[in-house]
Amino acid sequence: MVMSLFSSMVVNNVMPDNVTMAISVHAAAEIGGLDQGKLIHSRVVRMQMKVDAFLGSALIDIKALELFSEMQGDVMPNNVTFVAILTACSHSGHVDEGIKIFNSMKEKYCTEPGIEHYGLLVYLYARSGRLNEAEEVVDNMPMKPSRSIWGSIVGACRAHGNIVLAERAFRELLKLEPDEPGGYVLLSYIYATWGRRSCSDKIREHMESRGVKKAAGGSSVVIDGVFHDFVAADKRQPRWEEIQSILNCMKSEMTSSPDFSFLLQILLDLC
Repeated sequence: MVMSLFSSMVVNNVMPDNVTMAISVHAAAEIGGLDQGKLIHSRVVRMQMKVDAFLGSALIDIKALELFSEMQGDVMPNNVTFVAILTACSHSGHVDEGIKIFNSMKEKYCTEPGIEHYGLLVYLYARSGRLNEAEEVVDNMPMKPSRSIWGSIVGACRAHGNIVLAERAFRELLKLEPDEPGGYVLLSYIYATWGRRSCSDKIREHMESRGVKKAAGGSSVVIDGVFHDFVAADKRQPRWEEIQSILNCMKSEMTSSPDFSFLLQILLDLC
């Protein structure tokens, strides 16, 4: 569908922007369309488009898949090569190809996967919503899962609504780093997203009782060439009262709609 729309834009002389190009490159990688990816890349070059982080990341992913395909039979890939290509597969949503490459490590290249490769396989499954398979990999991998592996599962559970697995992953995170706020915050967001506000509040209370604090979120924006920095709940900000008033209005409006529960939780963090 994406590639069809992109082709239609080209035929009708519609000028694509960076976002369109990046999405098209990702779509090409996802369907294994390396040739389409090359054509899009060449169009980016011909149009002398400015490559931002989003488009650049997409082009790197398609290039990694292309180079790995060209390596077959000529160059022996090593552990670093497999990390790069599995990362590209996970970014592009190229799940089946990533699984095939992971399996080829031992079967074809006699290379034993390390924890970083298992972590990428878990991320590959989890990000695409195949959480049962991600959990199966974790249960059967020959080494103890790392914090980042359990963290990727919790993050995927937030997107795909698997509360049971999220709770298990959270318990494992607590065993590894009981005072790390990331797991608490993610599980709290998951509960809030899926309408379990009381459970979300209990997680927050548990954080407070243990003295676990989430680092204040921050952001920067450039307006008329001037940098403006914002930190959550920063009363030193000159327009703090005005910002707080707007946030309270947004929070009030979102409270009445269950569809905005996840955003509401974020606003509660900001206020």
